[in-house]
Amino acid sequence: MILFENKILVINAIALSHGGGESILNDFIQNLDCKIKVYAFISNNLCVDDLSKRDSLFLIRKKRLNMLSRIYWDFHGLKKEIRKLKISDNYTFISLQNTTAKVDTKDKYVYLHQAIPFSPYSWSLFKKRERSLFFYKYIYYYLIFLYNDENTIFIVQTNWLKKILEKKVSNRIFVLKPVFLQDVSVDRKIISSHQENKNNVFNLIYPANDAVYKNHIVLINAMKIIKIRAPDVFNKINIIFTVNKNSNVYVDVVNAEIENSFTFTGRLSRVDLINLYHDCNCLLFPSYIESFGLPLIESQSLNMSIIASDIEVFRDVMYGYKNSEFVDPFNTEKWASVIINYVNFGVDNE
Repeated sequence: MILFENKILVINAIALSHGGGESILNDFIQNLDCKIKVYAFISNNLCVDDLSKRDSLFLIRKKRLNMLSRIYWDFHGLKKEIRKLKISDNYTFISLQNTTAKVDTKDKYVYLHQAIPFSPYSWSLFKKRERSLFFYKYIYYYLIFLYNDENTIFIVQTNWLKKILEKKVSNRIFVLKPVFLQDVSVDRKIISSHQENKNNVFNLIYPANDAVYKNHIVLINAMKIIKIRAPDVFNKINIIFTVNKNSNVYVDVVNAEIENSFTFTGRLSRVDLINLYHDCNCLLFPSYIESFGLPLIESQSLNMSIIASDIEVFRDVMYGYKNSEFVDPFNTEKWASVIINYVNFGVDNE
């Protein structure tokens, strides 16, 4: 349970969207003391059905903002809307969307879960697939700290990000690791029946959007190698991507001429994704930039095999979990070898 001294909490979550953002909001509110009165500013398209039974929760829905509108919202719009609630200045404020905001109270928190501004990688403004990453890397960083002062406390998900932030905000940082509680019923209707037979097909799932740093390409190129090196293994593998066929990832798969070895589900709700895990043998997670990696704890709770990038944050999240193996995110040959070995023998956790 998350405890705050004040009995009134205002949440800024207007920029959160489906997937990870939806999970952050739902998990955060469900772990609050029920005695706290919560006012949450959220976007119109955010699904919060799990929270509807909480009497002390008041949702204020707003149109999802573009970045320029969001800058104005953090500067003036949010404070104006809070004043309309006619609550005293003695409230706790938390931004669940990474950036600080200009508000009246001195009791302020920022839940920081965007790792791109703190990553060592560079992006180009002139490459279409990298423009948004360029923004997050070189501009978004300043928005995170724009209204930071001595009263602002940052909450992060891992010790990795805490160490980085300590250079900027000293001792005003707390680590709050997400906890996954499996509370959904199993409904195995996501993938077709011929893929459900695990004796014939190895369903390997990678739940992620199609951002460049999610690194789908290393799995695609690894499958090209497997097709040549171990065709018997190749024919047993079905890799499930949670992106749609309008994505660049699908284009990459088609260009590699291996589309029959992939399933594209499109974006899934959290419940559907958890249900889908039950039909999968292994989680693949080749991303090389993450603040946490929620699928890693979701799959651990189901005792799934995991093959993930060998990066510090994943070592932190998966510490002590035996049914796993780490691979250099940029070593295509190694990914191919590990997947072949997994299909033949299981993961090597030595």
